[in-house]
Amino acid sequence: MTEIVVDNHLIVQDFDSTNIDIIEYRRRPLLVLDLDETLIKSFSDPLEHPFDFFVCDMYVYKRPFLEYFLKTVSIKYDIAIWSAGGSEYVKQVVEHIIPKNVYVQFVYSKNQCEYSLINETLQLIKPLSKIYKYNYDNMIIIDDNGDLTRENHQHCIIPEKYNGTQYDCELINILYYLDYILAYPDFKVMPHREWRQIVDLVINQIDISVLNEF
Repeated sequence: MTEIVVDNHLIVQDFDSTNIDIIEYRRRPLLVLDLDETLIKSFSDPLEHPFDFFVCDMYVYKRPFLEYFLKTVSIKYDIAIWSAGGSEYVKQVVEHIIPKNVYVQFVYSKNQCEYSLINETLQLIKPLSKIYKYNYDNMIIIDDNGDLTRENHQHCIIPEKYNGTQYDCELINILYYLDYILAYPDFKVMPHREWRQIVDLVINQIDISVLNEF
């Protein structure tokens, strides 16, 4: 069985023991994933096309290719969830989106965020320094909100905000990038702000060294 803890709440999922080697603790890269407007989009009223599930009085739409993305990325990365949403909302969303046999290392909600004074305003942030168990050098976070991760910009991939559309390939593009950076032991040296340019070069099989000229 897989156990996922959200703010001391236990989520239990079926788990195929034949894949136990995937979840053994080892120093694999850690991928921290945001939820809202990164993997999903929630609305108080439904859109014209069918929603995927309903939690906490919200109609929730999964970003296209979400299941494929999670299954594929979990082969080479350890996966974690960190949302700025409330713990009960986060718990229910995670229960709906994590595929069977995909192991989640931990799930953080707003309770694990901190406040920082930014432009004379207190704002939530997600300091990766709180994740002490993992190697800081090969940790990456995907979050559409650059303000939440501004203290970890050298670890952050910022995707386009997901708006609930049925036509979106952002997660496929991110897979290309995540696969590419595995060749580098220190993710901090990568120009994550230019991740789209790198994906374009990878897809077109152009020598990535040309980025040095930018």
